[in-house]
Amino acid sequence: MPEETPAVKVPLLGISIEGKFNQSRSVVFQTHFPLDTDTKELYKKFSEVCEIMDRREEFYLLKGLKITLERDEATYKNQAEMVANLEQAYQNEWDTSRRGPFKLAGQQKTNIENQRGSLKALKERIEKVKSEIRELEELQKAYE
Repeated sequence: MPEETPAVKVPLLGISIEGKFNQSRSVVFQTHFPLDTDTKELYKKFSEVCEIMDRREEFYLLKGLKITLERDEATYKNQAEMVANLEQAYQNEWDTSRRGPFKLAGQQKTNIENQRGSLKALKERIEKVKSEIRELEELQKAYE
């Protein structure tokens, strides 16, 4: 029976990279290289791992933006209905107590303008989120 040769232990360089994707998701990539590994090879592998992490981060960011968009669009719809209802309530109040063409009183006008300003800001936010979603979807397609 031949004698077993003892295993040669080569010193290794260990690398761990943690990627956090949101508050509840993270992943740790670990790899090892012999100490005599060429620096260019280390950088190449490091870049590959970072690219994978970037893709996953974009994936979860895209997922979160879609949820945000859905919520913001529902909020916009509800607020638009509230503004319409408020305007109708002011119109009804005018019709029962005054004559002549409808005109908003000072505070009523301020209330309506404030509500419309909020709607405009929310609409701009929705458009920005849609734009970010389009950009991330294009990046995701590029990886396929």
